[in-house]
Amino acid sequence: MAKTGEMINGKWKSSPEYCSWQAMKRRCTDTKDKNYKYYGERGITIDPRWLSFDEFVKDMGPRLDCTLTIERIDNDKGYYKSNCKWGTKTEQSRNSRKCKLYRGKHVWEWAKELGITIRDFHNRLERFSRGILTEADVYRKDEYKFQSIPTTRNIIRLEI
Repeated sequence: MAKTGEMINGKWKSSPEYCSWQAMKRRCTDTKDKNYKYYGERGITIDPRWLSFDEFVKDMGPRLDCTLTIERIDNDKGYYKSNCKWGTKTEQSRNSRKCKLYRGKHVWEWAKELGITIRDFHNRLERFSRGILTEADVYRKDEYKFQSIPTTRNIIRLEI
């Protein structure tokens, strides 16, 4: 292993790429790592070539933005070239095992399409499961989103 401060593949050992590579290896192989249960224990593996930092960087390329982290495109598959990319936190949160599909789309996709918040979509699903809403109500566009709610300031009072 390289000594601290040494360069690997023309990059300092403390580079963002190196830190991502080390974290990936730890969570998949080190049983003492706090995230091992979500990766190594689930059978998430690493391409044997990627045990070499040089090969990892060759395949992944540089992180073009400091906000990007390594993301697996299919969360049930391992870390290898065709299943990984540099992704934003938003992309990763949308691509998690917790993110459920409804009629083939993620919650955030439905919310965006319907013009409502993710919370509102979850509320609709909850009310549907209790029989309060029909399925058509769950998936209807919100035509009233941008209309203001009347307040005492914008109500015209008629005096008789």
